Amino acid sequence: MAHSLETVTNSNYTRKRIMGSEQEYGVLPREFHFKNNSQFQTNGGRLYPDCGHPEYASPETSNPLDAVIYDKAGELMVQQRVLGENVRFFKNNRDNTGNSFASHENYSVGYNPVFYSVFQGIINRIIPFLVSRIIFTGNGFINKKGYYELSQRAGVTRVCVSRFSNGDDKPIFSEKDESHAYEGLKRLHVVNGDANMAEPALFLKYGTMGLVLDLFEDGKLEDFSLAYPIETLHAISSDLQFTRRYSVNSQGKMTAVEIQRVFYEHAEKAYRGRDVMTDDILNRWKFVLDSLEDNPMRLNRQIDWVIKKNLIDSFMKRTGKKINDMSVRNIDLQYHEVNRKTGLFYKLQNAGLVDRLVDDKQIEYAVENPPEDTRARFRAFFVRKNLRDRLIDWKFVVYASEKEVMVEKCVRCPIKECAQYAPEIIRIDISDPFQTYEALQEKFR
Repeated sequence: MAHSLETVTNSNYTRKRIMGSEQEYGVLPREFHFKNNSQFQTNGGRLYPDCGHPEYASPETSNPLDAVIYDKAGELMVQQRVLGENVRFFKNNRDNTGNSFASHENYSVGYNPVFYSVFQGIINRIIPFLVSRIIFTGNGFINKKGYYELSQRAGVTRVCVSRFSNGDDKPIFSEKDESHAYEGLKRLHVVNGDANMAEPALFLKYGTMGLVLDLFEDGKLEDFSLAYPIETLHAISSDLQFTRRYSVNSQGKMTAVEIQRVFYEHAEKAYRGRDVMTDDILNRWKFVLDSLEDNPMRLNRQIDWVIKKNLIDSFMKRTGKKINDMSVRNIDLQYHEVNRKTGLFYKLQNAGLVDRLVDDKQIEYAVENPPEDTRARFRAFFVRKNLRDRLIDWKFVVYASEKEVMVEKCVRCPIKECAQYAPEIIRIDISDPFQTYEALQEKFR
Protein backbone atom coordinates (compact mmCIF):
# COMPACT_ATOMS: atom_id res chain seq x y z
CA MET A 1 0.00 0.00 0.00
CA ALA A 2 1.43 3.38 -0.99
CA HIS A 3 0.35 6.96 -0.51
CA SER A 4 1.13 9.79 -2.91
CA LEU A 5 1.78 13.42 -2.13
CA GLU A 6 2.13 14.48 -5.75
CA THR A 7 -0.77 16.93 -5.55
CA VAL A 8 -0.13 18.12 -1.99
CA THR A 9 1.32 21.58 -1.39
CA ASN A 10 1.43 23.77 1.69
CA SER A 11 -1.87 25.32 0.56
CA ASN A 12 -3.49 21.92 1.20
CA TYR A 13 -2.90 22.28 4.97
CA THR A 14 -5.44 24.52 6.67
CA ARG A 15 -4.34 24.33 10.32
CA LYS A 16 -1.09 26.30 10.09
CA ARG A 17 1.44 25.61 12.83
CA ILE A 18 5.04 26.76 13.05
CA MET A 19 7.38 23.78 13.04
CA GLY A 20 11.03 23.14 12.35
CA SER A 21 14.16 21.24 13.30
CA GLU A 22 17.55 21.76 14.92
CA GLN A 23 20.14 19.20 13.82
CA GLU A 24 23.70 18.84 15.03
CA TYR A 25 25.71 16.94 12.44
CA GLY A 26 28.32 14.35 13.26
CA VAL A 27 31.53 15.31 11.50
CA LEU A 28 34.77 13.50 10.65
CA PRO A 29 37.41 14.73 11.15
CA ARG A 30 36.42 17.15 13.90
CA GLU A 31 38.41 20.01 12.34
CA PHE A 32 36.07 22.25 10.38
CA HIS A 33 35.28 25.89 9.71
CA PHE A 34 32.43 27.84 8.14
CA LYS A 35 32.50 29.38 4.67
CA ASN A 36 31.47 32.76 6.09
CA ASN A 37 30.72 34.27 9.48
CA SER A 38 27.03 34.92 8.84
CA GLN A 39 24.97 32.51 10.92
CA PHE A 40 21.54 33.29 9.48
CA GLN A 41 21.22 32.03 5.93
CA THR A 42 19.49 33.09 2.72
CA ASN A 43 16.70 30.58 3.36
CA GLY A 44 15.89 32.18 6.71
CA GLY A 45 17.45 29.37 8.76
CA ARG A 46 20.63 29.39 10.83
CA LEU A 47 23.91 27.49 10.50
CA TYR A 48 26.37 27.73 13.37
CA PRO A 49 28.87 25.79 15.56
CA ASP A 50 27.53 24.18 18.73
CA CYS A 51 29.25 21.77 21.13
CA GLY A 52 31.85 20.77 18.56
CA HIS A 53 29.27 20.12 15.82
CA PRO A 54 27.92 22.18 12.95
CA GLU A 55 24.25 22.78 13.73
CA TYR A 56 21.47 23.74 11.35
CA ALA A 57 18.23 25.29 12.58
CA SER A 58 15.64 25.27 9.83
CA PRO A 59 13.53 28.37 9.10
CA GLU A 60 9.99 28.56 10.39
CA THR A 61 7.62 26.47 8.27
CA SER A 62 3.84 26.31 8.57
CA ASN A 63 3.12 22.68 7.68
CA PRO A 64 4.69 19.19 7.74
CA LEU A 65 5.62 19.03 4.05
CA ASP A 66 7.61 22.28 4.14
CA ALA A 67 9.19 21.10 7.40
CA VAL A 68 10.50 18.04 5.53
CA ILE A 69 11.87 20.12 2.65
CA TYR A 70 13.74 22.56 4.89
CA ASP A 71 15.01 19.79 7.15
CA LYS A 72 16.50 18.05 4.10
CA ALA A 73 17.92 21.36 2.84
CA GLY A 74 20.13 21.40 5.92
CA GLU A 75 21.95 18.29 4.66
CA LEU A 76 23.04 20.15 1.53
CA MET A 77 23.88 23.34 3.41
CA VAL A 78 26.37 21.74 5.78
CA GLN A 79 28.18 20.21 2.82
CA GLN A 80 28.31 23.51 0.95
CA ARG A 81 29.04 25.90 3.81
CA VAL A 82 31.05 23.92 6.38
CA LEU A 83 34.57 23.31 5.18
CA GLY A 84 37.47 21.08 6.15
CA GLU A 85 40.00 18.67 4.71
CA ASN A 86 38.22 15.46 3.61
CA VAL A 87 35.37 16.34 5.97
CA ARG A 88 32.34 14.03 6.11
CA PHE A 89 28.95 14.80 7.66
CA PHE A 90 26.53 12.40 9.32
CA LYS A 91 22.90 13.17 10.12
CA ASN A 92 22.58 10.97 13.19
CA ASN A 93 22.48 11.71 16.89
CA ARG A 94 24.55 9.05 18.60
CA ASP A 95 27.98 7.62 17.87
CA ASN A 96 29.49 4.18 18.48
CA THR A 97 30.99 5.26 21.81
CA GLY A 98 27.62 6.35 23.22
CA ASN A 99 27.97 10.11 22.81
CA SER A 100 24.72 11.74 21.73
CA PHE A 101 23.99 15.02 20.02
CA ALA A 102 20.94 17.01 19.08
CA SER A 103 18.09 16.31 16.72
CA HIS A 104 15.46 18.64 18.12
CA GLU A 105 12.02 19.77 16.96
CA ASN A 106 10.19 23.02 17.61
CA TYR A 107 6.44 23.57 17.43
CA SER A 108 4.26 26.58 18.18
CA VAL A 109 1.53 25.96 20.73
CA GLY A 110 -1.31 28.34 21.48
CA TYR A 111 -2.16 28.89 25.13
CA ASN A 112 -5.22 26.92 26.22
CA PRO A 113 -6.88 28.29 29.39
CA VAL A 114 -8.44 24.89 30.12
CA PHE A 115 -5.09 23.86 31.61
CA TYR A 116 -3.35 25.86 34.31
CA SER A 117 -0.03 25.41 32.55
CA VAL A 118 0.72 24.73 28.89
CA PHE A 119 3.64 22.50 29.75
CA GLN A 120 1.82 20.62 32.48
CA GLY A 121 -1.13 20.05 30.18
CA ILE A 122 1.12 18.75 27.42
CA ILE A 123 3.09 16.53 29.78
CA ASN A 124 -0.07 14.93 31.13
CA ARG A 125 -1.46 14.20 27.69
CA ILE A 126 1.21 13.68 25.05
CA ILE A 127 4.18 12.09 26.83
CA PRO A 128 2.73 8.68 25.86
CA PHE A 129 2.68 9.80 22.22
CA LEU A 130 6.31 10.96 22.26
CA VAL A 131 7.46 7.84 24.10
CA SER A 132 5.73 5.43 21.69
CA ARG A 133 6.27 7.29 18.40
CA ILE A 134 9.79 5.85 18.11
CA ILE A 135 8.13 2.81 16.54
CA PHE A 136 8.00 4.87 13.34
CA THR A 137 10.34 7.82 13.96
CA GLY A 138 13.30 5.82 15.34
CA ASN A 139 16.31 5.68 13.04
CA GLY A 140 17.77 2.38 14.29
CA PHE A 141 20.89 1.72 16.32
CA ILE A 142 23.31 -1.10 17.17
CA ASN A 143 23.91 -0.64 20.90
CA LYS A 144 27.07 -1.46 22.85
CA LYS A 145 25.77 -4.93 23.73
CA GLY A 146 25.34 -5.81 20.08
CA TYR A 147 21.54 -5.56 19.91
CA TYR A 148 19.58 -3.60 17.35
CA GLU A 149 17.27 -0.95 18.80
CA LEU A 150 14.58 1.26 17.29
CA SER A 151 15.95 4.58 18.53
CA GLN A 152 19.36 6.20 18.95
CA ARG A 153 18.11 8.82 21.36
CA ALA A 154 15.91 6.69 23.62
CA GLY A 155 18.75 5.13 25.61
CA VAL A 156 20.22 8.47 26.69
CA THR A 157 16.88 10.09 27.64
CA ARG A 158 16.62 10.19 31.44
CA VAL A 159 13.83 12.61 32.45
CA CYS A 160 10.54 13.89 31.05
CA VAL A 161 11.18 17.60 31.41
CA SER A 162 14.23 19.74 32.07
CA ARG A 163 15.30 23.32 31.46
CA PHE A 164 18.33 21.89 29.69
CA SER A 165 18.68 19.72 26.58
CA ASN A 166 22.21 18.45 27.21
CA GLY A 167 24.14 17.02 30.13
CA ASP A 168 23.47 13.71 31.82
CA ASP A 169 19.73 14.20 32.36
CA LYS A 170 18.57 14.52 28.77
CA PRO A 171 14.79 15.11 28.69
CA ILE A 172 11.90 14.49 26.34
CA PHE A 173 10.93 18.18 26.58
CA SER A 174 13.18 21.12 27.22
CA GLU A 175 11.33 23.99 28.89
CA LYS A 176 14.06 26.60 28.48
CA ASP A 177 12.50 30.03 28.14
CA GLU A 178 13.21 30.89 24.50
CA SER A 179 9.82 31.50 22.94
CA HIS A 180 11.08 33.39 19.84
CA ALA A 181 7.55 34.73 19.37
CA TYR A 182 4.92 37.07 20.80
CA GLU A 183 3.19 36.51 24.14
CA GLY A 184 0.55 33.81 24.05
CA LEU A 185 2.35 31.65 21.53
CA LYS A 186 4.54 29.08 23.24
CA ARG A 187 7.47 27.17 21.82
CA LEU A 188 7.38 23.43 22.42
CA HIS A 189 10.96 22.18 22.28
CA VAL A 190 11.06 18.37 21.78
CA VAL A 191 14.57 17.02 22.28
CA ASN A 192 14.24 13.22 22.37
CA GLY A 193 13.75 12.70 18.64
CA ASP A 194 15.94 10.77 16.23
CA ALA A 195 17.59 12.19 13.11
CA ASN A 196 15.60 10.89 10.17
CA MET A 197 16.88 10.38 6.65
CA ALA A 198 13.71 9.00 5.01
CA GLU A 199 11.28 11.66 3.84
CA PRO A 200 8.15 9.63 4.79
CA ALA A 201 9.47 9.19 8.34
CA LEU A 202 10.15 12.92 8.63
CA PHE A 203 6.69 13.73 7.29
CA LEU A 204 5.05 11.40 9.80
CA LYS A 205 7.11 12.85 12.65
CA TYR A 206 6.01 16.43 11.94
CA GLY A 207 2.55 15.51 10.70
CA THR A 208 1.44 13.32 13.59
CA MET A 209 2.89 15.73 16.15
CA GLY A 210 0.96 18.55 14.52
CA LEU A 211 -2.29 16.59 14.77
CA VAL A 212 -1.66 15.69 18.42
CA LEU A 213 -1.04 19.36 19.22
CA ASP A 214 -4.27 20.23 17.38
CA LEU A 215 -6.07 17.78 19.67
CA PHE A 216 -4.42 19.31 22.72
CA GLU A 217 -5.32 22.88 21.75
CA ASP A 218 -8.90 21.85 20.96
CA GLY A 219 -9.30 20.14 24.34
CA LYS A 220 -9.87 16.75 22.73
CA LEU A 221 -7.18 14.78 24.54
CA GLU A 222 -8.04 12.92 27.72
CA ASP A 223 -5.69 12.80 30.70
CA PHE A 224 -3.66 9.89 29.36
CA SER A 225 -0.33 9.09 31.01
CA LEU A 226 2.22 6.34 31.45
CA ALA A 227 3.08 4.99 34.88
CA TYR A 228 6.81 4.85 34.06
CA PRO A 229 7.45 6.97 30.95
CA ILE A 230 11.26 6.85 30.80
CA GLU A 231 11.47 3.14 31.57
CA THR A 232 8.78 2.58 28.93
CA LEU A 233 10.74 4.58 26.36
CA HIS A 234 13.82 2.43 26.94
CA ALA A 235 11.79 -0.79 26.79
CA ILE A 236 9.97 0.13 23.57
CA SER A 237 13.28 0.88 21.87
CA SER A 238 14.41 -2.73 22.37
CA ASP A 239 11.06 -4.37 21.53
CA LEU A 240 11.17 -5.07 17.80
CA GLN A 241 8.25 -7.50 18.07
CA PHE A 242 5.88 -4.84 19.50
CA THR A 243 4.34 -7.35 21.90
CA ARG A 244 5.38 -5.98 25.30
CA ARG A 245 2.72 -4.22 27.31
CA TYR A 246 3.30 -1.09 29.37
CA SER A 247 1.42 0.33 32.35
CA VAL A 248 -0.93 3.15 31.42
CA ASN A 249 -2.50 4.99 34.34
CA SER A 250 -6.20 4.09 34.76
CA GLN A 251 -6.18 1.94 31.61
CA GLY A 252 -4.20 -1.18 32.47
CA LYS A 253 -1.45 -2.23 30.08
CA MET A 254 -1.04 -1.45 26.38
CA THR A 255 1.49 -2.15 23.62
CA ALA A 256 3.34 0.70 21.93
CA VAL A 257 1.14 0.31 18.84
CA GLU A 258 -2.01 0.40 20.98
CA ILE A 259 -0.80 3.59 22.67
CA GLN A 260 -0.28 5.18 19.26
CA ARG A 261 -3.73 4.08 18.14
CA VAL A 262 -5.31 6.07 20.97
CA PHE A 263 -3.89 9.25 19.44
CA TYR A 264 -4.54 8.16 15.86
CA GLU A 265 -8.20 7.38 16.57
CA HIS A 266 -8.76 10.74 18.26
CA ALA A 267 -7.20 12.54 15.29
CA GLU A 268 -9.12 10.40 12.77
CA LYS A 269 -12.41 11.27 14.44
CA ALA A 270 -11.64 14.97 14.80
CA TYR A 271 -9.85 15.87 11.57
CA ARG A 272 -10.61 13.36 8.78
CA GLY A 273 -11.66 15.36 5.72
CA ARG A 274 -10.21 18.64 6.96
CA ASP A 275 -7.78 18.96 4.04
CA VAL A 276 -5.69 16.88 1.64
CA MET A 277 -2.50 16.85 3.68
CA THR A 278 -4.24 15.95 6.93
CA ASP A 279 -5.92 12.98 5.26
CA ASP A 280 -2.57 11.87 3.86
CA ILE A 281 -0.99 11.99 7.34
CA LEU A 282 -3.88 9.96 8.76
CA ASN A 283 -3.59 7.40 5.93
CA ARG A 284 0.14 6.97 6.47
CA TRP A 285 -0.23 6.81 10.25
CA LYS A 286 -2.78 3.99 10.02
CA PHE A 287 -0.77 2.12 7.38
CA VAL A 288 2.35 2.22 9.57
CA LEU A 289 0.53 1.05 12.71
CA ASP A 290 -1.17 -1.78 10.81
CA SER A 291 2.16 -2.83 9.28
CA LEU A 292 3.96 -2.83 12.63
CA GLU A 293 1.40 -5.28 14.01
CA ASP A 294 1.31 -7.42 10.87
CA ASN A 295 4.76 -7.27 9.23
CA PRO A 296 7.16 -4.41 10.17
CA MET A 297 9.51 -5.20 7.29
CA ARG A 298 6.75 -4.05 4.93
CA LEU A 299 7.93 -0.56 5.90
CA ASN A 300 11.40 -1.01 4.36
CA ARG A 301 10.80 1.88 1.96
CA GLN A 302 9.45 4.44 4.44
CA ILE A 303 10.78 4.06 8.00
CA ASP A 304 14.47 4.54 8.84
CA TRP A 305 14.90 1.83 11.46
CA VAL A 306 13.36 -0.72 9.09
CA ILE A 307 15.35 0.43 6.05
CA LYS A 308 18.59 0.27 8.03
CA LYS A 309 17.80 -3.08 9.63
CA ASN A 310 17.01 -4.57 6.24
CA LEU A 311 20.36 -3.26 4.96
CA ILE A 312 22.27 -4.70 7.93
CA ASP A 313 20.48 -8.06 7.83
CA SER A 314 21.13 -8.42 4.09
CA PHE A 315 24.82 -7.65 4.54
CA MET A 316 25.21 -10.15 7.40
CA LYS A 317 23.40 -12.86 5.44
CA ARG A 318 25.56 -12.25 2.38
CA THR A 319 28.91 -12.06 4.19
CA GLY A 320 28.39 -14.21 7.30
CA LYS A 321 29.50 -11.26 9.48
CA LYS A 322 28.12 -10.88 13.02
CA ILE A 323 26.40 -7.74 14.24
CA ASN A 324 29.36 -6.64 16.39
CA ASP A 325 31.76 -6.82 13.46
CA MET A 326 33.12 -3.37 12.65
CA SER A 327 32.02 -3.64 9.04
CA VAL A 328 28.42 -4.11 10.23
CA ARG A 329 28.65 -1.26 12.71
CA ASN A 330 30.01 0.93 9.93
CA ILE A 331 26.76 0.39 8.05
CA ASP A 332 24.97 1.88 11.06
CA LEU A 333 27.12 5.02 10.69
CA GLN A 334 27.40 5.24 6.91
CA TYR A 335 23.62 5.04 6.51
CA HIS A 336 23.53 8.60 7.88
CA GLU A 337 26.24 10.14 5.71
CA VAL A 338 24.57 13.03 3.89
CA ASN A 339 26.78 12.93 0.80
CA ARG A 340 24.37 12.03 -2.00
CA LYS A 341 26.95 9.90 -3.79
CA THR A 342 28.61 7.98 -0.94
CA GLY A 343 26.03 7.84 1.90
CA LEU A 344 24.33 4.44 2.12
CA PHE A 345 20.86 5.93 2.50
CA TYR A 346 21.39 7.97 -0.64
CA LYS A 347 22.66 4.98 -2.55
CA LEU A 348 19.34 3.31 -1.76
CA GLN A 349 17.41 6.44 -2.69
CA ASN A 350 19.31 6.88 -5.96
CA ALA A 351 18.49 3.26 -6.82
CA GLY A 352 14.79 3.90 -6.22
CA LEU A 353 14.67 1.60 -3.17
CA VAL A 354 13.14 4.10 -0.74
CA ASP A 355 10.02 6.24 -1.11
CA ARG A 356 10.13 9.99 -1.62
CA LEU A 357 7.69 12.83 -0.98
CA VAL A 358 9.59 15.70 -2.63
CA ASP A 359 12.26 16.00 -5.31
CA ASP A 360 15.83 17.27 -5.36
CA LYS A 361 14.88 20.53 -7.07
CA GLN A 362 12.55 21.46 -4.21
CA ILE A 363 15.30 20.77 -1.66
CA GLU A 364 17.94 22.64 -3.66
CA TYR A 365 15.58 25.62 -3.98
CA ALA A 366 15.07 25.59 -0.19
CA VAL A 367 18.83 25.90 0.35
CA GLU A 368 18.77 29.45 -1.02
CA ASN A 369 15.14 30.52 -0.58
CA PRO A 370 12.83 30.79 2.45
CA PRO A 371 9.29 29.49 2.98
CA GLU A 372 6.83 31.95 1.44
CA ASP A 373 4.29 32.10 4.27
CA THR A 374 6.24 32.78 7.49
CA ARG A 375 8.48 35.52 8.88
CA ALA A 376 11.49 33.58 7.53
CA ARG A 377 10.73 35.33 4.25
CA PHE A 378 11.58 38.76 5.67
CA ARG A 379 14.60 37.46 7.58
CA ALA A 380 15.99 35.92 4.39
CA PHE A 381 15.40 39.21 2.57
CA PHE A 382 17.28 41.03 5.33
CA VAL A 383 20.20 38.57 5.17
CA ARG A 384 20.72 39.56 1.52
CA LYS A 385 20.82 43.30 2.28
CA ASN A 386 24.21 44.94 2.74
CA LEU A 387 23.49 47.05 5.82
CA ARG A 388 25.79 48.59 8.42
CA ASP A 389 26.00 47.10 11.93
CA ARG A 390 23.42 44.50 11.06
CA LEU A 391 22.11 42.14 13.77
CA ILE A 392 19.68 39.34 12.95
CA ASP A 393 17.67 37.30 15.44
CA TRP A 394 14.67 35.00 15.23
CA LYS A 395 12.18 37.71 16.26
CA PHE A 396 13.88 40.99 15.40
CA VAL A 397 16.47 42.60 13.14
CA VAL A 398 18.67 45.62 13.86
CA TYR A 399 20.67 47.84 11.55
CA ALA A 400 22.32 51.28 11.38
CA SER A 401 20.52 53.68 9.05
CA GLU A 402 22.09 56.34 6.81
CA LYS A 403 20.59 59.02 9.04
CA GLU A 404 22.74 60.32 11.91
CA VAL A 405 21.37 61.37 15.28
CA MET A 406 22.90 63.18 18.22
CA VAL A 407 24.25 60.76 20.80
CA GLU A 408 26.08 63.17 23.09
CA LYS A 409 25.46 66.88 23.68
CA CYS A 410 28.09 69.41 24.64
CA VAL A 411 27.48 70.49 28.25
CA ARG A 412 29.73 73.61 28.11
CA CYS A 413 28.33 75.47 25.14
CA PRO A 414 25.46 75.35 22.66
CA ILE A 415 27.75 75.11 19.61
CA LYS A 416 26.43 72.41 17.31
CA GLU A 417 29.89 71.21 16.23
CA CYS A 418 30.68 70.12 19.80
CA ALA A 419 27.91 67.53 19.81
CA GLN A 420 28.62 63.92 18.80
CA TYR A 421 26.58 62.10 16.17
CA ALA A 422 26.23 58.50 15.13
CA PRO A 423 24.06 56.48 12.73
CA GLU A 424 20.52 55.92 13.97
CA ILE A 425 20.00 52.33 15.14
CA ILE A 426 16.77 50.85 13.79
CA ARG A 427 15.13 47.80 15.33
CA ILE A 428 12.36 45.95 13.47
CA ASP A 429 10.16 43.55 15.38
CA ILE A 430 9.14 40.31 13.62
CA SER A 431 7.70 38.52 16.63
CA ASP A 432 4.75 36.98 14.77
CA PRO A 433 6.10 33.88 13.00
CA PHE A 434 2.91 33.52 10.91
CA GLN A 435 3.47 36.91 9.22
CA THR A 436 5.68 37.42 6.15
CA TYR A 437 6.28 41.15 6.88
CA GLU A 438 6.35 41.68 3.15
CA ALA A 439 5.35 45.32 3.46
CA LEU A 440 8.50 46.04 5.46
CA GLN A 441 10.62 45.14 2.46
CA GLU A 442 9.40 48.29 0.71
CA LYS A 443 11.46 50.38 3.16
CA PHE A 444 14.64 48.95 1.69
CA ARG A 445 13.86 49.23 -2.03
